[in-house]
Amino acid sequence: MLLTLTAVCVAIALAGGVLAYRFVMDQRFPNAWDPRVAPMAAFVERATGQTFDHPIYVRFLADAEFNELITDSPESLTESERDALEQQEALGRAFGWYDGTTDVQEEQNKVYGAGVLALYNFASQQVIVRSKDPNPQTLPVQLRVTIAHELVHALQDQRLDIRDLQATVDTSEAQAAFTALVEGHAVNIETAYLYSLPESEQDAYFDFTEQVMGDVDEATADTAPVLSVNLEAPYVVGPALVRAAQVSSGGIEQLYLKPPIAQDQVLDPRAYFADDRPEATTEPEVAGEVLDRGSVGIVRLYLTLASVLDPAEAWSAALGWGNDTYVLHRPTPTGPACVSWNIYADDANGAAALRRALTAWAEDRPTQSSVRVGATNDPINITMCDPGVSVRQELVAESAIDYFYVRASLLDALIGRSGDLKTAWCATDELMRTESVPDLQEPDDAVLERVSAAIAAC
Repeated sequence: MLLTLTAVCVAIALAGGVLAYRFVMDQRFPNAWDPRVAPMAAFVERATGQTFDHPIYVRFLADAEFNELITDSPESLTESERDALEQQEALGRAFGWYDGTTDVQEEQNKVYGAGVLALYNFASQQVIVRSKDPNPQTLPVQLRVTIAHELVHALQDQRLDIRDLQATVDTSEAQAAFTALVEGHAVNIETAYLYSLPESEQDAYFDFTEQVMGDVDEATADTAPVLSVNLEAPYVVGPALVRAAQVSSGGIEQLYLKPPIAQDQVLDPRAYFADDRPEATTEPEVAGEVLDRGSVGIVRLYLTLASVLDPAEAWSAALGWGNDTYVLHRPTPTGPACVSWNIYADDANGAAALRRALTAWAEDRPTQSSVRVGATNDPINITMCDPGVSVRQELVAESAIDYFYVRASLLDALIGRSGDLKTAWCATDELMRTESVPDLQEPDDAVLERVSAAIAAC
């Protein structure tokens, strides 16, 4: 299989507050690993070159109890939390991420309930696993692979100081990049564990994954794709950065000594190694009540543009992202929520490409959004408003998300195959230009020959 496998049943990273201390026992840590878990713990130690300080508990919960831990009921929300959800929905409608029917809380619950198989809880320092049997005597392959992933998080917690590192994260882009690092590391070890198993068990895992993909697609068919991407992206884009560090002179350790500070350093690891830092920003000046402020980031920028442009065009334009900042505000007490968005490019060429792409996107927005593209390039200022819940919006297509994920997985695979980031990036560019996404997902012998030729040509 050409592309690195990323499990559909992803686990939540850094979910320290989810479980609190519900499962903490008088003896906080066991004296020895559960015999069912010990082989995965030993593999994680060998694969990372690190040693656990101590064993931890692994708990198994049935679906209903597990879902209670990872979803929120409307009744549990405070007034400020409900207000924040309303603002998030207004922002999403303004950008075209959400339709008027999008209920963010309900749809997030669907995504988490369908797609999360396990988690490492940083508060209780335990792994919690969804299982039909709350006390399984033996562990099927899908649980063993997932537990291997979660044990990487336990080791990161014990030996790599990721709590202290996360405490230094001060922007949403840095948080997203740090999560991609943490999850990318765990995915790479998880994948190595999977491929260490007998072929029959690998086949069983692939069969399980295919079934779960169908179940997840069915359960989330009416959810906004951006919400799924928010959960899935770190697991898909993170492995390439980690693999690039692994084949470099500094090794994986450099990523924990100096974590990536923006998602563009994850999507294009060359930016990380070149220390290409985000541009300085100035927050837009707005009238009326300020509701929220933040950054869109390169991933949501790509999804925004890909709702209108061909995925390859949207990707090329999004790579010009240097930084951005937005303010969500209500200009008048009775009017809609509006957004002023400043976007900075890496250079003049990137600014020109971003302007063309953003202009095409603006021209396709509903008239009720009142989108305007400013005249300058440093920054490009976009103003827009929430078109309201009654306006139908075409959300980003699955084909654009497939392009994004396949490109990330292909880069990861080609770094591993070539042992060189520059070669892998060059070959990825060529193959994404000349091959179809479905062919790269399931390559035949002819495609594999062209992959080899692209690597050789680079």
